[in-house]
Amino acid sequence: MSGVIIYPDDRFDLRKLDKKELIQKLQTALKGRVISAWLFGSFATGEFHSQSDIDLILVTKTSAPFVERGKAFLDLTDIFPRIDMIVYTPQEFSHKQEDPIFLATIGKQLKQIV
Repeated sequence: MSGVIIYPDDRFDLRKLDKKELIQKLQTALKGRVISAWLFGSFATGEFHSQSDIDLILVTKTSAPFVERGKAFLDLTDIFPRIDMIVYTPQEFSHKQEDPIFLATIGKQLKQIV
C-alpha cells in the first residue's frame, strides 16, 4: 500500500493555482509567527505536477519537541492542504546550513518567502 494520497479535485492541483498568490497567502499567514520561512522541493523549483505538495521550512523560537512543532502551523493547510513542513529553531537551522548533505540537496532549492 502506498503512502501517497491522490486528490482528484482540481482545487488541489498546483498547476492550476496561481503560485504568486499562494506564496502571498503563506506570507500573510506566517507574518509575525516565524523568523523565516523557506520553500524547497518541486514547488520552489517550478517542477511540480498535479499531485505535488508544498515543502516548507519554518524557523521560529520554540521549546516544543521537534515532532510537535508543526501543530502550531496546521492552519496553513487551509491555504493548501498538501503542505509538508519542517519547523526548526534558529540554532537548528543554522546547523543545517552547515551540513554538506543538506546543502547539496535541499540547500540548493531554498527560496526564502519570509
